[in-house]
Amino acid sequence: MRVLTTGYGPFLSVTENPSGWLVERCGAPCVVLPVSFAAVDKFLAELDPDTFDALVMVGVHGRARKMRLESVARNVVGKTPDVEGQVLGPGKIDPTEPDRIRTSLWSGVRLADFTVTDDAGDYLCNYIFYRASVALPEKKVGFVHVPPWDRMSQERQLAAIQRLLNELRIGSA
Repeated sequence: MRVLTTGYGPFLSVTENPSGWLVERCGAPCVVLPVSFAAVDKFLAELDPDTFDALVMVGVHGRARKMRLESVARNVVGKTPDVEGQVLGPGKIDPTEPDRIRTSLWSGVRLADFTVTDDAGDYLCNYIFYRASVALPEKKVGFVHVPPWDRMSQERQLAAIQRLLNELRIGSA
């Protein structure tokens, strides 16, 4: 399986985003996006779906203690502004689309450093997860939340992401 990864750059008090650092070092093709609704929309609009089979998006979750495999993209956006000051909520991302989209990407994936959850929040992480799920229905799409480095070291997170990507590649063989 050809996997494309995305991470994010700095935002709010996060001066070095673990997600961007991880995807740049994970060994898979990657794109590091600004924490911007417009940048996410532009990325998805310009994305060539023939270049990958699965899209694994990564973002930091400030309260996480383990890495989280998000299983549901929700049609909800909050009121926190992005790095450009844009606010899209509170409300639905797209009132014409379903409230929830479940991913099948994590089926069979069980790794020690990960837990499966169904709440990707209401900020850019959930936004890209939902938008990608709608825009790429024929692709495997999933989102991984990672904890801050003071809760789980860079080295442990990188090893876990690499194991996850390897598991996805093997599982598709």
